[in-house]
Amino acid sequence: MGKELAAARKIEEDQSLKRERENREREKAEFENAKAEMLRKLEEDRKERRRKLGLPEELTEEEKSAEAAKRVEETDKLKKRFGTEIIPAMAISQMRESLVTLKKTAHAEEQAQLAFKTLMAYTENIARQPDEEKFRRIKLTNNAFKTRVDCCEGGREFLTNLGFALRTIDGEDCLVLDKVSPKVLNAAGGLLTEALTSPFFGVL
Repeated sequence: MGKELAAARKIEEDQSLKRERENREREKAEFENAKAEMLRKLEEDRKERRRKLGLPEELTEEEKSAEAAKRVEETDKLKKRFGTEIIPAMAISQMRESLVTLKKTAHAEEQAQLAFKTLMAYTENIARQPDEEKFRRIKLTNNAFKTRVDCCEGGREFLTNLGFALRTIDGEDCLVLDKVSPKVLNAAGGLLTEALTSPFFGVL
């Protein structure tokens, strides 16, 4: 039975890594395609404008410099639109390890599930309203946090791996998320979904 569980866990982890790799490859391909299309349109527009002005299609050195600057600007726009952030495999591994530790050390399955659900609520709230400061700040004295997350080994570590940092604000110790990364939040949500739904999560 132990070998079967280990084999199932290995298959599940391989599939998860494969999905993550495919998502990164797809996002990179979308970015590159969009970039190529944008550059193609810019080149066509440039040639058309020069033909209308009776100018040769070849650019002067000054014009080439101006075009290069414009391309940098358009590339930056594409990056903002599609995103080019690659989540380090280590970050995903650390988040998973925190959740596995939580499940293994929880006093009961119900306690682990409650912690996972609370962490999922934190993650979803930030994903829905990333600019809302109250969702990016957790007081250590908050009762829900203390009794559902911080009482479990690995709970606070998961939030730290997500990007939260310990701060003292108005005399109170808090966990604060300064920089919101949609891709990291998405990865965290995927791991929490797996922890909540997979009977093999954390089982060795």
